[in-house]
Amino acid sequence: MELLWIIVIALGLIYIYKNYKVDEEDMLGLKLVGYYLLGAFRLNLGALPIPLGFIIYLIAFRPTLNTNAKKYSAYLGIAAFIVGVLSNI
Repeated sequence: MELLWIIVIALGLIYIYKNYKVDEEDMLGLKLVGYYLLGAFRLNLGALPIPLGFIIYLIAFRPTLNTNAKKYSAYLGIAAFIVGVLSNI
């Protein structure tokens, strides 16, 4: 099941890279992986998971190049966060 999840995430990031890349930017693929990981990062306070990475993205990160690609990568990360939380219930 974990392998299927990794394949879905990889295909999602490839889709975002292919369809939302509008500006030339060095190492955009790695940056999209970073935005995904940032969006999926969570802080567990007891039994309450908090999407700390996505909150940091909303507050601190204002990309200037390929904004839609980076935004959708962070959204993919928060979707992974939600699926992870719901799978533990």
